[in-house]
Amino acid sequence: MCLLNEKENLNIFFCSIHRIKGCLCDPGFTGYDCSKRECPTGDDPNTPGLPEVQLLQCNASDGSLTLTFRGSSTSPISWNALQSDVKEALETLETIGNVNVTVRALPFITIHV
Repeated sequence: MCLLNEKENLNIFFCSIHRIKGCLCDPGFTGYDCSKRECPTGDDPNTPGLPEVQLLQCNASDGSLTLTFRGSSTSPISWNALQSDVKEALETLETIGNVNVTVRALPFITIHV
């Protein structure tokens, strides 16, 4: 509810922050009125039980990179990190459990989540 401030004939509205309302949406819905559908995230829902596979290619001769999965990022990973280093960095993320990391022929790395 907003009240009109009559002091000094100013037409300024002051709203109570305690009167602002919002929605708590059902799973799968979003938006201020819960009318928008959320996009699916993660693995293809039509392939349950199959691991998600990511293929990375790093073309570098120095420096580092970070990997992000579902909003969580790794600490910097050296451009020439070993397979075990990449695995360890990914498994420290809260959004990933155990992973299999395979270094094929550098610079290609395959990650099974």
